[in-house]
Amino acid sequence: MQDATLTFMEPLIGSQAPGIVAAVRTWIGVAVAAMLPVCAQASDGRSKQTPSTSMAETVVQVYPATVVQGDSVLLSDVARLSGESAQLAAAWKVASAPSCGLSCTVDVAAVQKALGERGVNLANWIFRGASRCKVSKPTIKQNRKTSTRSHSSNHQAISADNLSSLPKTTTSAASDDVSVDPRTLEAHLRKHIADRVAELGGKPVIQFGAALNAALTLSEPAYQFAIKDRDKRRLGLIGLEVTVSEKGRINQVLPILVRVALRKQVVMAARAINRNQIIESADLTLTERVYERPDQIGLSDTAPIVGQRAMRFIEPFTPINIRDLEPVPLIKRNDLVTVWVRNGDVAIKATAKAMSEASYGQPVTLKNEMSREPFIAQATGPRTAEVMMAKATPTDTASSAGEMH
Repeated sequence: MQDATLTFMEPLIGSQAPGIVAAVRTWIGVAVAAMLPVCAQASDGRSKQTPSTSMAETVVQVYPATVVQGDSVLLSDVARLSGESAQLAAAWKVASAPSCGLSCTVDVAAVQKALGERGVNLANWIFRGASRCKVSKPTIKQNRKTSTRSHSSNHQAISADNLSSLPKTTTSAASDDVSVDPRTLEAHLRKHIADRVAELGGKPVIQFGAALNAALTLSEPAYQFAIKDRDKRRLGLIGLEVTVSEKGRINQVLPILVRVALRKQVVMAARAINRNQIIESADLTLTERVYERPDQIGLSDTAPIVGQRAMRFIEPFTPINIRDLEPVPLIKRNDLVTVWVRNGDVAIKATAKAMSEASYGQPVTLKNEMSREPFIAQATGPRTAEVMMAKATPTDTASSAGEMH
């Protein structure tokens, strides 16, 4: 092959450069010798990446679901790791764990963000498996033995000093669905706290200190309880004062600290919402969250959000606050509006023409297309309104009904 090539090239080179032929022969020989091992390796079917390339990669195989016990979700909880950084990255936190008995979702984007914050070069990481992992945390079941107490007149009083402390570890489960005897002090405390947070919606999550274990089992009719608030806080560490009476006489006045949180369904972004995007129903989802401060509680109704404009980028599974939204008219002038006239359980649906603009909750002037009479309604959604019954007269209500559908 070499001779044939050079025989073809010699007429082109000519006799003026006889040394070029020898040089070309030498170059071709070296090139062929260098190619032989590569060809042999390829023909043997054993061609692989260099060790440095394969060793530098880390493979993350995301599970579709997992269960955690701690307060944090680690990378090893949501994925099987292999490769160079597997052992080091296994203990890295990628999300906060849900509360006991609840679940959350950790998607690949959240994992990549957590890795990026640690300075990881994601070009060397390969993500496989599920696109998101459902993380669940089981409810901690604790059996508290109810001690039988003597109710004789020489009953030893419980020290208030021992009951006012609230250690980090508690014996009363932090759950809102604990079943207790309604006659006990614990039941009275739970009812009192539930009444205090009722207007916030949701369900209270209550933690009693371990030192309260004995007092919580005190029960009627042997004892009577009077509970007073020591502060105005409704969530977090709240102070209560319990007067325990026995046979009509005050036995003990107990200062108590209780940790109270609120479990409530709030509106979250179901997917990424861009800045200046008009929010639709498909962009939202309802998820249970636990709050320890009233000012952190998110919106629980999607109606005020749908149709509004996002003022910032909102990441997936992030609670949506009213401060993140810019009001956009849900009803514009000349829109055909669906109007609901409600009176108790009776609802009448009609159509009217908008004479003004209105955002969510604002009054809008509408005109009945049949009677041509104007009336006032309240904007409740995109091109949807409800008659404000408190301001409507019987004539307005009748005219707003129009045709029933």
